[in-house]
Amino acid sequence: MEVIKYLEEAVKIEINASKLYFMFADHYKEDFNFWWEIANEELNHAALLKTTIEFAELNDLPEEIILNDIQELINLNLEFDKIIESFKSNPSRQSCFEIALIIESSVGESHYQEIMSGHTDNEVIKIFQHLNREDVNHFERITDYYNIIKTL
Repeated sequence: MEVIKYLEEAVKIEINASKLYFMFADHYKEDFNFWWEIANEELNHAALLKTTIEFAELNDLPEEIILNDIQELINLNLEFDKIIESFKSNPSRQSCFEIALIIESSVGESHYQEIMSGHTDNEVIKIFQHLNREDVNHFERITDYYNIIKTL
């Protein structure tokens, strides 16, 4: 089932992002709480998407949940190892934010955020939005935090 494959790739993105953000937390103790929170939210997103997979196996999902091109998700997942190795070879506090902003502006992440924060009349999406209510706007939160620390 194509929907299931799509959702499985989306789960991988969330888990990969969480691993990366936990790594950032370990590298920069001054930003530990910030990255730790974002990383845990990514794990929450993965759990919610896993629930969506279970739901999809039993029911039809609203069309707006799924992007048209699964390949973009696959490509992002394939890039995570390169991103992690690149960071490990040349870590910097600035690169944490630059990498995170690239990931959070990726098609899969931005689509997820759009669904979780957008208006909908669909009851299924409303349930997922309610479950995810506090774990949104990573791109904005990362940008805001980065702008604050740049001025210190």
